[in-house]
This record gives sequence, C-alpha cells and structure tokens, in this order.
Amino acid sequence: MEKILFAGSSDAKTAKKFSQITKVRLGKILIKKFACGEKYIQLLDEVKEKKAYIYQAFNKTPDEALMEALLIAQATKEAKAKKIILISPLLLYSRQNKKTKPEKKEPVSAKLLAQLYKCAGIDEILTCHLHSKDIVKFYSELNIKIINVETHHLFAKALKKIISKKNSWQVIAPDKGSRFDAEKLAQLMGGLKVGYFEKKREDPTKKLNKVAFLEFSGKNVSNNVILFDDMVDTGETILKVKKKVEKLGAKRVILTATHPILSGRAKEKLEKAKFFKIFFSNSIPLKGEIKNLKIVDLLSKIKKYL
Repeated sequence: MEKILFAGSSDAKTAKKFSQITKVRLGKILIKKFACGEKYIQLLDEVKEKKAYIYQAFNKTPDEALMEALLIAQATKEAKAKKIILISPLLLYSRQNKKTKPEKKEPVSAKLLAQLYKCAGIDEILTCHLHSKDIVKFYSELNIKIINVETHHLFAKALKKIISKKNSWQVIAPDKGSRFDAEKLAQLMGGLKVGYFEKKREDPTKKLNKVAFLEFSGKNVSNNVILFDDMVDTGETILKVKKKVEKLGAKRVILTATHPILSGRAKEKLEKAKFFKIFFSNSIPLKGEIKNLKIVDLLSKIKKYL
C-alpha cells in the first residue's frame, strides 16, 4: 500500500526529517489560521486508497495543535485514505485518565480524546512513553490501535556512554507510578539499584501541578543518581526530588525524561538546578539551549513501527 506523510505545523522540521529517514513522501498540505483563530486545512495531494500518516508533535499550544491534527485526519478520511495513522510522540491529556476522586464532577479527558480521534477517522496511533498504560483501554474499546514506543533502551544506551563505576549509580523514580520505568531502565543499565518517591498533589481546584510532599521509599540514596520520568512539565516535582536526594547524600544527579514540556519558567529552573547531565528526547520541539543537555533521537525507534 502506498504511503504518504502529512506534517502538522507544530513541528514540521522534525516531520520533514522523519520523512527522509523513512522514505515516506511528505505530502503537500495547506494550513491557515483565520483572523478569529480557527484553522483551515486543505490536502494538496491525492490520498485515496493510501496509508496516510499525520505527524503532529504538541508544543506550547496543545489544544490548537490537537484541533489541527483532528482536522487533518478528517480531511484524509473524507479523501478516502485507506488507513490513517497519527504519529503523536506525546499523547495529550494522558495525565487526565481518571477522576481525582470518584465523586467529583470532572471529565475523563483521556477518554474523550480517544473518542475525538475515532470521530476524526484515526485508525492507529504511534506514541511514546505513555504516562499510564490504563489509557490504552479507551482506544481499544473504539478499535483504535495504540503503539506505545518505549524509550528505556534509547536512554540506557546514551547513559552508558557517560557513566563509569555502575555500582555507584541508582535510578530513582519521582513517584510510585513511574517506578516500573525506573526498574526497567536500571535493568538495562546492568542491574542498578532502584528507588522511588511517594508524592501527594494539592487539590487541583486550588493549584495545578503543585506537589504537597515527597517521601522516599528506601533508607539510602547512592552518591550518583539518575532521575527518570516520562515528562517534565513545570519542573516542580523533579526539582523537589533533586533537593531530596541531595539531602539524602547524592552528589551527582542526572535528569532523564522522554517529554520535555517545560511550561513557564521550567527551562530557567533546570538551568539553575545544575544537574550533572540532562537527557530529553525530541518528542517535543525545544527552543533555546539548556546547559549539559543531550537530546536522544526517537525517530529511528518510531521508524521500526511503520
């Protein structure tokens, strides 16, 4: 089946690079914004009976990028594409996969997103390092295939190049939910020690992204620590964890995360925190520089699933 790739406007540069390494032709598309802010989409290439890929990373305007992806998908559906695959390295609203409390009148946003993708005609989604595996059920119920590309091997390979005396390093997850990711990375690193923190967030009706307290799962922290998480948003949690592990004896701290959302002043805060090294993937386009930052390329990994 012939393939074609359409790039959303959020990261057209990476989409072009992806087209080059996969040999999937980059389709022509017209994307405009009306004065009122609404988007207009027109496909300028034939897609009938083709397998259509849509590459859309999500940047600082996620809802706008999401609407754009939905419109591109619906346009390919109307143009009778045989199959529509969304390549979305970061799956939006993945942190809102359940109500904070059963009695609260809140949407399950991750479930709604799956329904929107289904309505737009998307058959399959390629994403990376899901925040929670529970999200998959929302898609499987709608017969949308989710391919979750894991990043552990990529980070392990990059970390091995700079780490010596592996016995002195420990992988620590910033919360209990990500401890399995930490364990997997530790195993790939040759069986490093693992630890995690328990965290409690503030009531979201008062403050979003605020962590009330952290408590370490073990007694001791190694001199050298690798913090591993799926994403860094405001940076508040990861910076609190860094301070905690340093108080517990850590001398060098490496930050490793798949999705560098970096909202607000997060980039500035990371600079001031003076991590030994920082490893992010290119799931989200980054502007500017961060000292000691190394970008791990996801594209070759995603390529294998096309």
